Amino acid sequence: MKKPFSILIGTAVMAVALTGVASAAKEVLPQSVTSFMQPVLGTIGLDSINCSSAVDTQIVLSKGEAWATSDTSAMMDYVYAKVSIYNPDGSFVNSGTDAQYYTTHAGASAADTSAWDYDDTAKGSHRYEKSGYNTVTHTTTANF
Repeated sequence: MKKPFSILIGTAVMAVALTGVASAAKEVLPQSVTSFMQPVLGTIGLDSINCSSAVDTQIVLSKGEAWATSDTSAMMDYVYAKVSIYNPDGSFVNSGTDAQYYTTHAGASAADTSAWDYDDTAKGSHRYEKSGYNTVTHTTTANF
């Protein structure tokens, strides 16, 4: 009786330890990011440009919606925003994208079409491009 009990306890301890290691490796991303787009090295007379990215969520009548916004302080050649919704198990639910040229804003939205259970994740992907500047990319996330 002692041996099967010892094996059971040992297996349980290993399972808990491995679960802790797997969850510790999970990447934590911010809900919003602001950074400055810098001129390409060697370019003279260009100021840095403020780039702000965010992903937000909303719950209305037990339905979830998420949106990603990409905003800048100056006109860009290209601004991109994408939002993706994932279930707690990591399976993909829905996404929306928006790509704009010669603007300061892009925004995308997506509805949570799954059996919503208050534990989904929204991830935003943002990209800013302007000639003479380094390209800026951000990734944001929010749980809802």
